[in-house]
Amino acid sequence: MILPTSPTKVWITRSEPGATRLAEVLTKHGHEVVVAPVLNIESIPCDPPAESVVAVVVLSEHAARCYFASGLNDRAEGASYIAVGEQTAAYLIAQGLEVHVPQRATSEGLLDMQQLSDIAPDDCVWVAAGVGGRGLLESTLGLRCRVRKLELYRRVAVIGLDACLGSVAAIVASSGAALAPISKFWQGDRNVLIITPTARVARSATALGFTNVSIADGANPAAVADRLVPPLPKQARYEARTMTDNTPDSETSKPGLEDAAIEPEDAPIEQPPQDADEFEPLQPSAPLDDDHDVFDLPTPTTKPKGRFLAACAFLFALVGLGGVGWLYYTLVYLDPLQQFMQQSATVRADNSAFREQFKRRLDELQGEAQALAQTTTANVTAIVADRERAVLKSLNEAISQAPPSAREWKLAEAEYLMRIANHRVLMEDDSAGALRLLQSADAILAELDDFALHEVRARMADEIMGLQQVRRDDLQGLYLRLEAVKSQIDELPIATPEYVERPDTASTEKTVWQMLADEFGELVRIRTVAGGEPIEPLLAPDEQRYLELNLRLSLEQAQLAALKRHQGVYEHSLSRVVEWLAAYADPADERALVVLDSLDELLQVDLSRTLPDISGSLRALSALHGNVE
Repeated sequence: MILPTSPTKVWITRSEPGATRLAEVLTKHGHEVVVAPVLNIESIPCDPPAESVVAVVVLSEHAARCYFASGLNDRAEGASYIAVGEQTAAYLIAQGLEVHVPQRATSEGLLDMQQLSDIAPDDCVWVAAGVGGRGLLESTLGLRCRVRKLELYRRVAVIGLDACLGSVAAIVASSGAALAPISKFWQGDRNVLIITPTARVARSATALGFTNVSIADGANPAAVADRLVPPLPKQARYEARTMTDNTPDSETSKPGLEDAAIEPEDAPIEQPPQDADEFEPLQPSAPLDDDHDVFDLPTPTTKPKGRFLAACAFLFALVGLGGVGWLYYTLVYLDPLQQFMQQSATVRADNSAFREQFKRRLDELQGEAQALAQTTTANVTAIVADRERAVLKSLNEAISQAPPSAREWKLAEAEYLMRIANHRVLMEDDSAGALRLLQSADAILAELDDFALHEVRARMADEIMGLQQVRRDDLQGLYLRLEAVKSQIDELPIATPEYVERPDTASTEKTVWQMLADEFGELVRIRTVAGGEPIEPLLAPDEQRYLELNLRLSLEQAQLAALKRHQGVYEHSLSRVVEWLAAYADPADERALVVLDSLDELLQVDLSRTLPDISGSLRALSALHGNVE
């Protein structure tokens, strides 16, 4: 590794505001700086988690700035803040927060903090960082509690540089993400000094072809400035190297923080051991002089080595003899094969028992899982069904409260006409009225011109055809004929007794006794009834009036039955009229005979007929209207 021996020109590639702070420190040390960041910081919108947070770990100053810019601090009231890096902590303190800083800026240092050690499994911790990283901190901390990583920003490589990079002798690479843009923009010698904050970044720089890589004691400006100071004199370097060689391994082999979740730009990290064979290319040998980092050692005195070699050979022989005896004892005398077979049998038995136990337990767990899955599925199905019913109910209520549209008015009108038509058919046996109503409803549906009404109109067309095929009876003419018969009731004569005149016997001579007998015969008349025919008395005037009223009432009942097409009532009413007229009307009167003939013709009229079922179209329209609602 070749370090500069005088103030040099340094290219600072880290992003702001760290680049400005580093430039100020290097300028104070007399170096010429070129501030040309190769990465820009781009903030990312982040929605805060819904859980309440107990601690917030901020891994960089960029994360702290984006954290406050997005307003996430308002959702973390009462939480404790942990900052990695002095600059990060200083920014949070400037915002009025109480900040805890780990003693070691490593993952172990963070996890050893009391604020994260005493955390409960149900507590939630936010980790404010950028996009990427290995996630070592989140995965380890996730074993203790719930962790939510807030990716608040990302590094975006710049497209081009306006700065002049000529005569640059050192480049400060603050992170592994910056090495690729540095390699792209640097067109000079690959032996330029590259200063990195960690061994991981140094390995990445070596992989990109940079041969002069130096690892600073962190990412802070003071550590970077220390790598740019002139080298120490020879004696001072010798004393420093002697002290380093005498330092215990525990003090020189501290692991560094190579976790990408903690940003090397702001977090002071412990320096891993600097191994020249791993990170620095081998330099060709050179003569010993004051310009090289070497020193002279005293030449040790030479001692005879024969006795020492003989003693070592004797010890090796004794060790070999003892090893042969131990092998014989263990392999032949103790017969380890038999013991191994016994142990193997025991292990196989234990393994079989464990397999059986494991299989039983697995079957039980599978059964429990299936039962739980079925229960969960049933619960979810029930919940979904309840939600769907609630949504449909809400929609129906909203629709019902809205004023009906013109289409809904027409559908309601058509449905009303179809209901009236069904009432005419079922209750009044009126096929003509039902036909006109269905035709009016079909005309309304035709105006809508909706294909969804195709089934309704198809059924209605069949019903209209069926009504048109029904027999048409002249109920009006039948009613008028009955009315004409009713008007003749008052003029029909009632049957009266027949008086037969006696032959005139005045010219015949009678005796006195015969004359007395004739006089007495006028007082009492005796008539012989043939065949036992009952003799009905003559109707009184009041009874004649009642007969007339009953005849009118029966004829009106027949008229109403004709209009209602009640065949039984119609025939019964006319039969009673015919019976009464035959009994009490004068059979010798011509008008009575005409009325009886008309009644006989009216009795031959058949009012009964079968009407088609026209309810299919109404049911289809109701179903369609219900689905629409």
